[in-house]
Amino acid sequence: MGVAGCSTVESSYSALSSDYVSWEGHPAPDLLDSWGEPDKIEELGSDYVAYTWLGDDGVCRRTFTSHAGKITGYSETDC
Repeated sequence: MGVAGCSTVESSYSALSSDYVSWEGHPAPDLLDSWGEPDKIEELGSDYVAYTWLGDDGVCRRTFTSHAGKITGYSETDC
C-alpha cells in the first residue's frame, strides 16, 4: 500500500508540474486572475517580473517569471 501512495503522489506532482509549464506564453494577468495575488512581486529589469506564492507551510515557494507581460518560466524552491 505504501508504494501505491508514493506512486499517487508522484503522479500528482507530474500533473501539477505540467500545469505550471502550460502557463508559459500566456499573459501574466491571466495567471494572476487564476492564482490570486502573489505573496511577492519583484521587478527584475526591463520588462522582467517575478511573481512568487508561498505554500501553506511558509517555506515552499512557487515563482513564475514574465517578460513583456507573458509568462516565460516557472521554478519552485523547498517544495
